[in-house]
Amino acid sequence: MKKLRTAVFTSSRSEYGLLKPLLKLMADDKEFELLLLVGGGHLSNLFGYTKTDIEADKFPIAAEFDFLAEPPEGDYLTKSLAKLQEQIGSWLYNNKPDWIVVLGDRFELLAVAAAALLHKIPLAHISGGDITVGAIDNQVRHAVSKIAAVHFPATEAAKDTLLALGEEQWRICLAGEPGLDQIADMNYLPKEDLFKQLGLDTKLPVALMTFHPDTLINLINPDFIKTVINNLISKHNMQVMATGSNFDEGGAEINKAIELMNNPLCKFTMSLGQKRYYSMLKYAALVIGNSSSGIVEAQSFKIPVINVGSRQQDRLSNPNVIHVAADINAIDKAIPKALSAEFSSRFSDKINVYGDGKACQRIINFLKRIPRENLLQKR
Repeated sequence: MKKLRTAVFTSSRSEYGLLKPLLKLMADDKEFELLLLVGGGHLSNLFGYTKTDIEADKFPIAAEFDFLAEPPEGDYLTKSLAKLQEQIGSWLYNNKPDWIVVLGDRFELLAVAAAALLHKIPLAHISGGDITVGAIDNQVRHAVSKIAAVHFPATEAAKDTLLALGEEQWRICLAGEPGLDQIADMNYLPKEDLFKQLGLDTKLPVALMTFHPDTLINLINPDFIKTVINNLISKHNMQVMATGSNFDEGGAEINKAIELMNNPLCKFTMSLGQKRYYSMLKYAALVIGNSSSGIVEAQSFKIPVINVGSRQQDRLSNPNVIHVAADINAIDKAIPKALSAEFSSRFSDKINVYGDGKACQRIINFLKRIPRENLLQKR
């Protein structure tokens, strides 16, 4: 039986963490030949060189795309995009996989999707149909969806958005978020071991923090984030575990500012890795920032989230999320509310709206059974 040669593209630690359970299923399935395409932040020392995480998981890498223009300044984004367009276009032309799978809304997916379209390779898009009007991610996500041959949205609302965009019902599989599949079975680190590794005090509550740049309004800047950290420590008697910003324009400046704070109650790492990150979600007192992880995954750990600013604006949220403006006073008011027993009671018994932990098998089954004729002919 001819295997489905399936390329999966990843360029950031967060995206890879969400894809990992799907990669495991594909690697173990005799009907698939997994071709893992790795680039972007995975190959950048400035953003953690997380290729080592992939190697530690023992996934063979089929190709690498070192497309980020460094240092990230000037016309950084379009130079990076143009470089990836040439690199991945050449790889797809020479290798011609049966599928290429992408997840989410990173700007670099524009190059991947365009190359797939030009080389007539069906694109499978995971997590399409979400809405985040506060960032360019929204336009990127919808553009990729219009190129994609098949879709794996996480929620009914996302599926409805795809249908409203004109996508046909037969192309859509309501899957859920694949990153949730590994939560139930993960072998979590004991709190004492994790906190010792990270230099955290087991007696102080932890705020798990990740801020990415606001790609439209740009209110999330280094000075703002430093003020948030100082207030968490001095006003709210917390310690901060900060993870690195992504390689959107301004991300490197955010990371540098946090690293240079030199406060013993603020720890920084570019990447915790999936196991340490999910273990921290079990033990932290709250999540703060503007990462999609707070919206999508945190509810599964029954942890409150303060989502700051416009990056995730209008995204479907679980009941554990408090949305606030990028305003220090608003954040200070939200913190005691998030930590209160009354707020916890609103979400502690609720299921995660983003899925039931069975997304990856749905994706695998759909890719196997969907007829490949006329996939590229779209209305």
